[in-house]
Amino acid sequence: MSFVKAVLVSVITLLISVLPVAGANPLNSTESTSKFTEIISSVLETVQQTTMQFATMVLEVSLTIVGVLYAPLAVVGIILYVTRINRYLGKELIVGALLLAFFMEFVLPVFVR
Repeated sequence: MSFVKAVLVSVITLLISVLPVAGANPLNSTESTSKFTEIISSVLETVQQTTMQFATMVLEVSLTIVGVLYAPLAVVGIILYVTRINRYLGKELIVGALLLAFFMEFVLPVFVR
């Protein structure tokens, strides 16, 4: 085994010494640095665009869900308040539905567009 290891080490050493090694002149390092910077900035730009698209999608879906929920919330509040099952909870549900409707219809669409 040691003979095989010695042969492998000598072959690898010979290959490394024979292969041409690029000189470390400033032009090569600047070019490689600019390429690296371009690649990193491209990746970061793609991540930023994807994150913005995802945030916009989440906001639009949230607005749709809230838009569907505030009407039944108000109906349940009205039923609880009128039937006197729980007037306090009914009033709170009505106020919550009105606040959700106000923000859903007037405030949040400003941020989406």
